Amino acid sequence: MKAIRFILGLLLISNCISAAPGFGVTGGVSLSKIHISNPKWNELSLYHLGFTLGVTSKWALSEVVDLQPSLVFSQNGVDYDNSSYNLPRTKITLNYLRLEPLMSVKLYEGIHFEIGPQFSYLLSASQYVYGNSGSISEAYKKIDLSVAAGIAFHVNENISISCRYMHGLLDINNEIEFFDPNSPYNLTIPKEYNRSFTLSVYYYFSSKG
Repeated sequence: MKAIRFILGLLLISNCISAAPGFGVTGGVSLSKIHISNPKWNELSLYHLGFTLGVTSKWALSEVVDLQPSLVFSQNGVDYDNSSYNLPRTKITLNYLRLEPLMSVKLYEGIHFEIGPQFSYLLSASQYVYGNSGSISEAYKKIDLSVAAGIAFHVNENISISCRYMHGLLDINNEIEFFDPNSPYNLTIPKEYNRSFTLSVYYYFSSKG
């Protein structure tokens, strides 16, 4: 029931976004990792390449501050190099529907600082190993909360380019055990957090903000 309410809320916000004075679309690429509380697993982790795609809007709050909410499909994840354990490379992909109500503050002409929260709902999760892909959605919690910050370069009134860092605040591990070579029991339940860098292009069909 909580998940249904969350999705309905996102859809309602999406309608508000489409009615904004500055409405547009956005897309980009991301490099992400899942930070794990177990240092050994972090040593094996590699950046995961993904993409983002969605709708965005812009509301002018003052001459230097804009509210810039976006609703995007976003891929997070991590790759693991398990060669030191004679195991194959593993690729984990997390697909999220993400609401990003960010504030944009003008620093100089054409350069803006962006910061704000991100609310994410997990649509699916998959693991690719041994040449096969399978669902692991039950291994991760549905809801995530993160904070994002970055710099945007406004090419003109319709086009901007944004570089951001996203820092997950909630443990997304759904109490799934991991193999731990340093534990006498060999199994542990670590905490996991999303981390990512994104490079996105924004195109506004109208720009009144």
